[in-house]
Amino acid sequence: MTKCPNMSKCRLLERLAVAEPRRAAETKRAYCQTCHSICARYLLDHELGQERTPADIQPGDLVRAMEIIERSPWRASGPLAQSGAHPN
Repeated sequence: MTKCPNMSKCRLLERLAVAEPRRAAETKRAYCQTCHSICARYLLDHELGQERTPADIQPGDLVRAMEIIERSPWRASGPLAQSGAHPN
């Protein structure tokens, strides 16, 4: 497994590192350092850009992330658009 390319610039991790260091470490272990491809934030950042990723979305919010991507006019060239993936 590869580490998430967004780990050093993830706004959620930045907030958690200050407010909840233990949760930040758990999130890194569960998503960033092992399975970043199933992180809702990674998917949104990759598909729509970090500036369009809602600040409150959590790594496990995959259904919500897919709904946002499906409704987005910015959905363009990411792997979900190319594969035809759908949240249902």
